[in-house]
Amino acid sequence: IEVTQSAMSTTDGKEVGPLQMPCVIGLLDTQGNNLEVTLPPETSKNEYGVVLELTETTHEFVIQDVPELPILSINRYFSAPVNVNYAYSLDQLAWLVRYDSDVIAVWDAAQQLGSRLILSTAQVIAEGESPTLDLMLVDCWRTLLHDQSRDPYLIAQLLALPSLSHLMLAEDAIDFGMVAQAHTFYRSQVAQALEADWLSRYQQLAEVHDDTLAPEAMGKRALQNVC
Repeated sequence: IEVTQSAMSTTDGKEVGPLQMPCVIGLLDTQGNNLEVTLPPETSKNEYGVVLELTETTHEFVIQDVPELPILSINRYFSAPVNVNYAYSLDQLAWLVRYDSDVIAVWDAAQQLGSRLILSTAQVIAEGESPTLDLMLVDCWRTLLHDQSRDPYLIAQLLALPSLSHLMLAEDAIDFGMVAQAHTFYRSQVAQALEADWLSRYQQLAEVHDDTLAPEAMGKRALQNVC
C-alpha cells in the first residue's frame, strides 16, 4: 500500500510537511470482515483496523499473506484529519456503504458515491443530453432502508445526497446551474423509485411512538423524518 500526503500552510499557502499522523485502514473481505494478514513492523493494530504511521511524503507498506484481494476501508474512525483521495470504483463505494462497519468510512463512501453520480449527470446535462438515473444508488439506498441492524440515525445520515456547497468543491465541478439540476434530478428520481420503501420504513417507525431524548428514540425520529 503506497500512501502519499500533502498539506498547505494556512498562512502563506505553501506546501508543508511531511506530517506525522496515524491512518487506520481496514482490509476487508467480501463479507465486510477484516482479513488476517502479516503486517510490517512499522504498523500496528487496534480495535478499528490496521494503523499506518505516516512519517514521510510517500510511504510504502508491504502487507504479506493476503488471502484475497481486499477492499480498503480508509481513515477509519477519522484517525487523521485529512481528505482521502483513492480511486474507488462506484461498485466499491456502494459495497462499502452496505457492508463496512466503520461509520466514518461508510459516511465518506456514501458522500463520494452521491457526488460522483451527480457530477457525472451534471456533465450529461451540460452536453445537452437527457440524464438517466443510475440504479446503483437506488439499490444501495433500498438496502439501507430495510437494514434493521444499523443505528437508525446513521441510516438517516446516509440517506442524504451531498449538499450543493460540497459538490461545488470537487475539482471536476462545472457550472453551478448544471450541478443544481443534476442534484434535483437525483433527489426526485430516487424519491420516486423508492416510494414504497420509504413508506414501509416510515410506517414501521411510526408503530411505536417514543418522544423521549434517548439516543435510540432520537435516531428513529430522525430516520422517520427522512422517510
